[in-house]
Amino acid sequence: MNIEQRKEKEIEYILETYSKEVKEYEKIGNRKNFKKIFKEIKKLNKYDIKFEDFYQDEDKIYGNTKIQIDNIKIHFMFHDFYSWDSKAMMEDYLEGKKYNLDICFDDYELIEFETLETGYKCLLEIKTIIDRVLKENI
Repeated sequence: MNIEQRKEKEIEYILETYSKEVKEYEKIGNRKNFKKIFKEIKKLNKYDIKFEDFYQDEDKIYGNTKIQIDNIKIHFMFHDFYSWDSKAMMEDYLEGKKYNLDICFDDYELIEFETLETGYKCLLEIKTIIDRVLKENI
């Protein structure tokens, strides 16, 4: 079995075994919520937002969106149960994680406290917006 067949088989398994959960998740990971989240983030006028180029505009919600300020990058992504990582994403969702949100610091091996503190505050600010939008729209 080649890699593409394995991917298809895994997606098929997820969609058959967890059809209720996938349907339920559509209330969370959808274009409407995605647009509202980034509309709110843009209102802050301090982050540079880069959507993944791989996807067409209507599918940007499945990409890894980078929210950047200085050398701090926050990565946001809704779960995509039709992707290579569908099994891992379903496991995360079943554990209660509604989305992926990570932070990285460009070109730093040692991070100064101030940079780390700024990163934490930015991550918390973004998470608060995401959680508020999802709470209002679920």
